[in-house]
Parts: sequence; structure tokens; C-alpha cells
Amino acid sequence: MMRMFRSPATHVLVRIVVAVFGGYAATWLSAGAAALWLPLPRPEAVLASSVLSFMLYTVLILFAFASRRLWPVAAATLLVCTIGGFGIWAGGGWS
Repeated sequence: MMRMFRSPATHVLVRIVVAVFGGYAATWLSAGAAALWLPLPRPEAVLASSVLSFMLYTVLILFAFASRRLWPVAAATLLVCTIGGFGIWAGGGWS
């Protein structure tokens, strides 16, 4: 079986990049979609989506370092980004 990274430091660095930047993108997109789609007045929807986004960011960072393999972390982050981006697009957030 071929190893993807030659050193453990590179493996940890890639996990940090996926957790921080991928988690940030997924959190930003999902918070925007939730703010558009929650059936609340706009200020309460923004507040609720912000609280939910902090929880999502924490879960994605924990998942990035708890998983044995990197591909499920990248796939889950990409899936959340795709769903959040589609939610913003369908909600009319990008005109």
C-alpha cells in the first residue's frame, strides 16, 4: 500500500489546512444558507445560523483529527460546502 504523504508532519499539515480552511468555507456557506432558509425574522435567523455555524465548525475540526483517513474528512467538508452553496443559490443569496 502506497503512502500518500512521506512524512507525518505533512499529513498533519494537510489535516490542519482541511480543518481550518475547508471548515471555514463549509461554515460560511452553511451559515449563509441557514440565514436565508430559517423560518424566522431576519435578525433571529442570522443569530441562529451563527450559533449553528460555530457548532458545525467545531464538529468539522474534531472530525478532521479523529478520522483515521483523510478522504472522509475532505468528502464531508466538500459535501457541506456543496449543500450550503446550493442553499444560498436557491435562496437567492447570490443575485
